[in-house]
Amino acid sequence: EPRGWVRAGVAALEGAGSGPITRFRPPFGVVSPRLVASVRAAGLERVGGSIRTRDGVSITEATRTARLRRARPGDIVLLHDGNPVTANVLPSALAGWAGMRVGSVAELA
Repeated sequence: EPRGWVRAGVAALEGAGSGPITRFRPPFGVVSPRLVASVRAAGLERVGGSIRTRDGVSITEATRTARLRRARPGDIVLLHDGNPVTANVLPSALAGWAGMRVGSVAELA
């Protein structure tokens, strides 16, 4: 049941020393009424990405770069660490985002 695993996940992360968990990003952005209720019951804010680079699948650097260039102030760009294509295109994307605040979801105000 989502309620149990959301709370168990929060407890495990906080128990491992992560600090307080306040936000939840649904895997693949998929939500259901039960998941939304479980996230709310755990006291978490649900967040998602407005730009999905799909860096979990095999795509070209040109496609990934084009997706990153769509970012505008206020967007949340979903990226995963450990993907070599993302690592290759990220420096040029960051240069193109000059003037925008860049950080992790944990740093959202």
